[in-house]
Amino acid sequence: MSVDVRVLIIEDENEQLDNISRRISSYSYSHGFNVIVEGVNDFFEGSARVGRGECDIVVLDVHQDGVDIGGSELETGIAVYRQITCARFVPVVFWTGYTHKVEDLENEPFVAVVEKSDSSDVPSKIDEILTSRIVEDLRNLEDSLRIEIAKHMWDEIVPNWSEYRCGRDGDSGISFVAALLLSRLSRFIDSKRMDVLYSKHPGHRYIFPSVSPNLGPGDILYEYETRHWWVVLNPACDLVLRASKDSSRSELQPKVDLLLCASAKPLDEFGEYLSWRSSKSNAKRKTLVKFLTRTEGRYRYFPSFRLIPHLVVDLADTRVVQWSSLVDYRDIAPSDRDDFIQNQVAPEDFDQSKKFVRIASLASPFAEALVVQHSQYFGRVGVPDFDCESVIKAFDDNVDADSPGDDSN
Repeated sequence: MSVDVRVLIIEDENEQLDNISRRISSYSYSHGFNVIVEGVNDFFEGSARVGRGECDIVVLDVHQDGVDIGGSELETGIAVYRQITCARFVPVVFWTGYTHKVEDLENEPFVAVVEKSDSSDVPSKIDEILTSRIVEDLRNLEDSLRIEIAKHMWDEIVPNWSEYRCGRDGDSGISFVAALLLSRLSRFIDSKRMDVLYSKHPGHRYIFPSVSPNLGPGDILYEYETRHWWVVLNPACDLVLRASKDSSRSELQPKVDLLLCASAKPLDEFGEYLSWRSSKSNAKRKTLVKFLTRTEGRYRYFPSFRLIPHLVVDLADTRVVQWSSLVDYRDIAPSDRDDFIQNQVAPEDFDQSKKFVRIASLASPFAEALVVQHSQYFGRVGVPDFDCESVIKAFDDNVDADSPGDDSN
């Protein structure tokens, strides 16, 4: 089935706009995509259209004649690009005579840079975006979420409005109904992803970077001075951020200031892996597979993804980490993040008192499973069995005592 894809061209010169529109429209795209082309010659009108969700891909010029936005190196097209990235995800193909001004923004296939003299390259860049299937996947996701919200509103909220009606929750700016919808969507999304949860891609195990400012069980910490990895084991109820009891402080903090963390060690420190690597026999392979897939006992393996290496959580090796010594990966400038973790190059404004970086979170149900495994392994408490026979005898005695005596007539 053909999929319609809307391409918006933002180009201030009408002749250039017409020429590139024809090139894009006449190209034969992969997988049966039907590309619908529209163009505008006003950059900020184009930005507004993107914000309203009226396109799937943007072809963007950098320089707009006659527009002065402060005399800096920031061209109009770059300003529009930044507006786009704050509003929604839409892949962008810069088509410009000023490629040197945007080459540092290039991240193919989703941000491409094409010289205006190479107009024939624009359709091929669009085809690379389409081949990724991201445009199609995001559209399907948005459609399914919108349908789920509409169904729940009509079937449940509207007929029972008197019970759901409530004000906004303090300073959060979110209504009670919106919070309930978020909870429902969270469960809905979880149900949708279960089909691919155990796929071969390790990204399904991680939320990278973490979404919420709240810490949670399964959060992955990096102690950058020692290059050691840790995983948080505290239950979620201990880690919800709330206002401090000290009214003079506005900073939020969790109920507990100490985090119980398990060590996460590189896989190549473990004998099961080293033994397999030395011989790679079938027997050694079976032993390694058993080690990697175990879900009980002392160890739990997590695969490599992004900055996270192959790790084995050691539930017998724990330590306490001060909450105040943490910094969130999201609070480090994107341009500094990977260099900081991989090469220990701290940004100039980095607070040196922060020793741990929260890199990512384990996705559900992996985080919950790890906490359960820790409880089963570390919280083992033996108790004597009760004397079942004496209990049953007591039941018998009580029954006999409660039975009415024989009545003689």
